[in-house]
Amino acid sequence: MVCAIPLVDIICKSVLKVPKRIGFLMQRNGAQKIVEVTTGSNDGSGTAGEILSWDGLKSLPADWWNNKEARIINGTDGEFYKPLIKKTDIIYVFAPDLCRSIHLTFEKEIEYKNILAYRFTVKEDLLDPTIPGNEGFCHNNGKTFFSEDEKCSPKGLLDLSHCYNGTPPILFSFPNFLYADKRVKESVIGLSESSIEHDGIAIEVEPQTGTLLRTYIRSQINIGMWKGRGIIYQFA
Repeated sequence: MVCAIPLVDIICKSVLKVPKRIGFLMQRNGAQKIVEVTTGSNDGSGTAGEILSWDGLKSLPADWWNNKEARIINGTDGEFYKPLIKKTDIIYVFAPDLCRSIHLTFEKEIEYKNILAYRFTVKEDLLDPTIPGNEGFCHNNGKTFFSEDEKCSPKGLLDLSHCYNGTPPILFSFPNFLYADKRVKESVIGLSESSIEHDGIAIEVEPQTGTLLRTYIRSQINIGMWKGRGIIYQFA
């Protein structure tokens, strides 16, 4: 290991802060978290399935995101939902792999095996740091993407480096950079044309019972790479 070399180990520990173990999405290996949910029996099932705590936490760690709103564990685990779902409802799901809660809104009615269902989808506002309410998901990590003035990852990218310590810098996006900044798409050669139908996240639920009929989870994991500006370290 490079960091075992004398003198280099000082840089690893004090400058680069390299952890002892490094692996791609290492935290998800054999991950088993205790999730406490409510039955909804006290409010007519209006909160059925909503998460009360995850891994013993009522909210996400303070170093994951930049404000309390972003760290809220909101919604269900995505396996079942409250009954009597309306088209105007906003459905919240806690997604541990994304280290945050996401929200879905009604798209259209569909029919699955002769059962009427509602399709809810994730919209482009989820990964847009310029929209009010998304400020907490912006990490000003000193990296330059397209402009020196930008403090956040470009629209369409979610920086997961703070909750996946010990892995390469992970940036989540939808496949083919759906909803991403035009500059992101133009910087990569060979992408397929993105579409909501093939690259988005959606659920289909029976509205009366809240029964989940189908789920479409599509994601793209990107490794962030930046041009180095030089590392200067003075030895005493």
